[in-house]
Amino acid sequence: MKEVSERMNLKFGEVEGAYVIFSVRNINEGMRVSFYNLTQIYSKFNLYEEGSTDYRKAAQILHDFCLTANEDTGYTVSVWFDN
Repeated sequence: MKEVSERMNLKFGEVEGAYVIFSVRNINEGMRVSFYNLTQIYSKFNLYEEGSTDYRKAAQILHDFCLTANEDTGYTVSVWFDN
């Protein structure tokens, strides 16, 4: 079974059915913002039940992706997971 971080999809803009973070400008405040958002995402998709052991890795992936946001990409990020 793939880890949650391996199934995570990220895209700038709004994707139907995804968890949408409307402003990632504050992501520069550090990993605590990514951990907060990831907690909300895990809750929405019931990912805690899967016993994921790669929470920190998933938070780092989210953080790194959000750091690439700029005026061209926009500051809205959608997150969803493959089965």
